[in-house]
Amino acid sequence: MAKGRRFATALLVCFATAHLSVSAIEARERSSDRTAEILKIHQDLLASHLRNDAGGVLSAEADTIVIVSRGEICPAAKEARPREFSEYLSRQEFEGSRDVIDPIVNVSDDGRTGWLLAQVRIAGSRIGADGARKPFESTWAWIELYERQDGRWRRVGEVSCEKPAPSSEGVDRRESPEAPLNAELAALAAEDQAVRTGGTAARTDDERRVRVFELMAAGAVQTPRDKFNAALVLQHTGLTVCDGSLKSLSAENYLLAHELFKAALAGGVEDARFLVAASIDRYLSFTQGMQRYGTNRVLNRQTGEEELVPIDRRTTDAERAEYGVPPLAELLKQCPEQAATPADR
Repeated sequence: MAKGRRFATALLVCFATAHLSVSAIEARERSSDRTAEILKIHQDLLASHLRNDAGGVLSAEADTIVIVSRGEICPAAKEARPREFSEYLSRQEFEGSRDVIDPIVNVSDDGRTGWLLAQVRIAGSRIGADGARKPFESTWAWIELYERQDGRWRRVGEVSCEKPAPSSEGVDRRESPEAPLNAELAALAAEDQAVRTGGTAARTDDERRVRVFELMAAGAVQTPRDKFNAALVLQHTGLTVCDGSLKSLSAENYLLAHELFKAALAGGVEDARFLVAASIDRYLSFTQGMQRYGTNRVLNRQTGEEELVPIDRRTTDAERAEYGVPPLAELLKQCPEQAATPADR
């Protein structure tokens, strides 16, 4: 009788484990599907602009959406939007659009909320105040917030801004690294670095990261130094162990940090140079199992020794030098490299 009970218990445990494994796989597939759905909405949005189709532009909006632009927070009811957008589109003729960076999409663990970050270059013509149609080109960046409603993604919030046009006099328009900066972002970055060097801070990495996203949504990340400070926090998104391997809790944050470091470097923040390479290496390490420059090391859980994530051999030492990364031969002298598949090479 006792043996029978033990057998039944073991069978039940095996069944529960298998069920949980299947559930985890299904959850990952569902998250991937929902990420693809948000990307499809983004693509349809751009296509609808090119067709001057107000209905298509607004098709994914919720009954009420909050628009943040030009320092204003404006709740908008869906019934008023078609008329507003039709009037707007009647003055525009879009000839082309393209993503400046690949859109970044994140979906919550429960699959109920998501956001998309995009930077888009558009071109066309518009009717000015004098009634004449004039060509234009501009770059816009925005964050869209989504909720799952009635089995569909609905856009419930949008924060957007247009990149200032270059000076017509040919003056260098880069922001000075010493321009007034966001004091809260500076404090968040200082906390982040204090923890990295053995200090303590009142807030956790997660709390700092959430606050950075809030400041970005409020348009408070403006100067090159602001972007650098925001990226410092985002690049330290947490890790976890899954199936014996180290996984990022949200690798997209590393890609966003990479773009912010690039913008900071372009704006004159020299401290960002090495981190441009390090952030893309970190993103690729946790999404593709390889890295571009050779800055990222991980701990071998069996030997306890650090190893370089497999390095893409197509990257040249000249490209490494541009970001202050040592030559490949020197990197391999400093630390062994993980075994790589032929595709990684």
